[in-house]
Formats: sequence, C-alpha cells, structure tokens
Amino acid sequence: MSKLQQSLDARRADIPFAWPCLRVGAQVPALLVCIWESRSWVLPWSCLLAARFEEDGGGEALELSFTGHVVKASGHNLRGTLEDIAGFRVACLRNLPLEYRVQFPGGTPFLVRLEVRSSAPGPSPVRETPG
Repeated sequence: MSKLQQSLDARRADIPFAWPCLRVGAQVPALLVCIWESRSWVLPWSCLLAARFEEDGGGEALELSFTGHVVKASGHNLRGTLEDIAGFRVACLRNLPLEYRVQFPGGTPFLVRLEVRSSAPGPSPVRETPG
C-alpha cells in the first residue's frame, strides 16, 4: 500500500461521526446500500458495469449500474468518490435527512437521496427515499 493511500485511509478513519453517508477504506467485495429507515441491498462489486458522476446547479449525483440494479445517489461533495468506486473501496452508501448535514465537516460527502431500481426488462417498483 502506498504512503498516499495509507494517509488517505488514516484520514478517513478520523471522521468524527458514527453514521457517515459514504464509508471508504480498503478494497471490499461488495457495496452495502442503506436507504434511511427503509431497505438495504448488498451489491457485489464484481457485478459493476459502469459508474457515472454528474453535477448540476442543485447538487451532485452518482449513478452505479450493476447487473440487475441501478443505484443513484444524490447529494454534495461526491466528485472525489468516483476514484474510490473505481478502486472498489466504497463499502457503504447511506443517505441521511438534510438536517444532519450540519454535523458533517465541510467537504465531507453527504447523501440526501438514494434510489435503487431493477434494471431488468419490464415494469418494476422503484425504491427511493422520501424527499
């Protein structure tokens, strides 16, 4: 492991809150997606097909396409996350109500909305956060 990666891992370990929206560390085999007070999914990184970042005037979004599912995460300070996704270092995505944002240090990723939907053909229910 490079000195830079060790430094980044140590810095991320010092995040002072128990429920980060984005948990990053060493490479992990799967992504845990937790929707606030709702459902959770475990999606293996081996099934990742593509990842996309986009920014508009109101915030930022990540879209992760897995075999069978699409995950869309919307929030703030997400641009740097794409590199961690490419390295399979994101262990968990969790959204929180907007009022929790004041507890997060500036520049920390914050997710206000998470959506997981089936990418299988045909109609399927959309699971998303209220908002």
